[in-house]
Amino acid sequence: VILLKEDLAKSGVSYDFEKTISLNDLSVEDAKALAEEVLTHPTVKGDLQYAQRIAEITSDCPLATVIGSRLVGQGSIKPDLLNNDKKFREQLLIRFRDVIAGEIGSADTQEIHDLLDFLALVQPFNPSDPQFQKAAEEILGKRFDKILRHINMLEDAGVLLRRGSRLRIVPDLLADYIRALVAYDEKSQKPTGYADHIFEKLEGELATNLLANISQLDWRLSADGIRASLLNEVWSNLKAQFRDSKILRRASMLDAVKKVAYYQPGHA
Repeated sequence: VILLKEDLAKSGVSYDFEKTISLNDLSVEDAKALAEEVLTHPTVKGDLQYAQRIAEITSDCPLATVIGSRLVGQGSIKPDLLNNDKKFREQLLIRFRDVIAGEIGSADTQEIHDLLDFLALVQPFNPSDPQFQKAAEEILGKRFDKILRHINMLEDAGVLLRRGSRLRIVPDLLADYIRALVAYDEKSQKPTGYADHIFEKLEGELATNLLANISQLDWRLSADGIRASLLNEVWSNLKAQFRDSKILRRASMLDAVKKVAYYQPGHA
């Protein structure tokens, strides 16, 4: 709410501070009505019998309700998956990511995939920040003017949300899924090494963002009984850098560690 008020103030939009409206999650019935609306759309023509189950699984995220209904209705996701909440949400996010990359990237689908992978780890980011531009070029292997074109397309499509000068992937559910996909390998139950690879090329705020994002993911996996240890190598490198750094650099590193201490108390 505070960030929204700041954004409105910066944009010159006025509103009555005494009439702030709080929006709660959709009820299952509301989500069902939304699913039915999507399923009956002429471009979908899906079976209404699936609306209730889609609603039960996705009522905490209206966008997931819309996307799930569309994908089930068009046959992109098999209705059988509605019997397994986890599998359905996983397939929903996989398909959603593919739809985004296909519709926005056209012939550059893999480039959009790679860009989303990178952005999910370092968000929120400022595309005008020289450090971000340098890191994006190095990691993605493209000139920044081409990268910026895709970033603008993602923002225009509503996949990236701007708050002030910074952008982030929405919904959070998609960003969380992408981070887990690129940082942790379920088959081997080990880190992929991608987060460590990216972290080596980051500085300042971007490095702090990655540390915070992956620490939260590591914490969520731990809550599910998975000891992923996604940032063991990063923490080792940080300790070595801290020992070799001067006072100002150490202060910056301590500030970054402070932001993730809740999720990584053992390391912090």
